[in-house]
Amino acid sequence: MNLEMSADREASLKVPCPIDLCGAEIGEVCVQLGTGQPLKHLPAHDTRLRAAGVRHAPLDSRELRGNPKRRSEARHAD
Repeated sequence: MNLEMSADREASLKVPCPIDLCGAEIGEVCVQLGTGQPLKHLPAHDTRLRAAGVRHAPLDSRELRGNPKRRSEARHAD
């Protein structure tokens, strides 16, 4: 986890997660909704980050992992 994600996680721990299926309380890490395992690739659920006041510029859709358009563009860049 990079420094920005670590800072975002720290901020998120100051508020409870508003997602009912997660239910993380103050000080608890958000969990994956399907498995109940702690989130590993995100600092917290987006709604919790917003509740904690964490704001970032929106991601470009090409930055999302598994985006077929991103893979297609990468192949054509060669």
